[in-house]
Amino acid sequence: DSDPALLLDLFHPFSLQRTRQQDISTWSQEVRAESSDPNARWRWRTGVFVSSRDSSLDDFILGQGPWEGSSQTRYQQDDYALYGEVTRAVGEQLELSSGLRVQSARDHTTSAFEPTAFATSLGGVPASLDHRAAFNSALPMAAVSWKWTDAHRSYFRFGTGQQPGGLAVAAAGSIDYAAERSCHYELGHDSSFQNRAVQLHAAVFYSDYRDYQSFQFNPGGQTILNAASAHAVGAEGEVRLHPCLGLECYAGAGVTKTLFDEFNSPIGDFSGKRINNIPAGTLNLGGAYHAAWGGVARVDWRGVGRTWFDEGNTVRQDAYSLLDARLGYEWA
Repeated sequence: DSDPALLLDLFHPFSLQRTRQQDISTWSQEVRAESSDPNARWRWRTGVFVSSRDSSLDDFILGQGPWEGSSQTRYQQDDYALYGEVTRAVGEQLELSSGLRVQSARDHTTSAFEPTAFATSLGGVPASLDHRAAFNSALPMAAVSWKWTDAHRSYFRFGTGQQPGGLAVAAAGSIDYAAERSCHYELGHDSSFQNRAVQLHAAVFYSDYRDYQSFQFNPGGQTILNAASAHAVGAEGEVRLHPCLGLECYAGAGVTKTLFDEFNSPIGDFSGKRINNIPAGTLNLGGAYHAAWGGVARVDWRGVGRTWFDEGNTVRQDAYSLLDARLGYEWA
């Protein structure tokens, strides 16, 4: 990603000018094994996951006083995970599931800063850092499902998650941020009618976050701050229709309410504000047709609700919609 900027503005000589060049490489691999009989009393799956991400950023900035100059920053992040899940059918209607994911993340951040002559005259000094951190976690899950009939099923699912922490490098000072931990609860129901020609899904959910990672953007660089606690609550529904062979129509809607419960940061107290970058609601409509001779046609419409872009809820994007269409041919 490159966004070069003009380094000299004759009309606004004291304005912020910046050039930056960022290169990112990433790869991931997952290997999974699972039982093959979907109707067995005992079912299981297990797997391993490995990923690596390497990001280098060359930055030159003017207009930052003692912090103006060139910097080179490199982020290296490696993730490893081992997981397993087992499901047991109890009688004809009840199913119990439990699982565990053990994961480890390694973060290595290096940075070097060289001030301009003007910055040096204001007290700017060269600086470098070498930061390493490790984040380990054991993440359990559990679920229970009740099959009313072959076509109607209700379920409750509990899961946990972790987003590793690290170091956010900025010209005016770097900030350690903690790992984000979360608990997720979902209650849902699935139904089908007319030999699965009509399928319905509905669910409500609640997510509780500790040390929620909030991204702050400023002229000196990106900063990540932790909100002590936050939560999200919402509902979603979907219907799928198969009126004839090869044709599928679908529609769905979701609403989400998010709040920072406790977020007293160095730049302000955002407790009680909506979490930024999460839309208040979504709508989607679409249809797809797969012809017997291989032709494929698909149309999708998606509506996205109002979204706040900052933690103080002062900058927002109003609702918008996207329309996609696709024509193609598929073969074995």
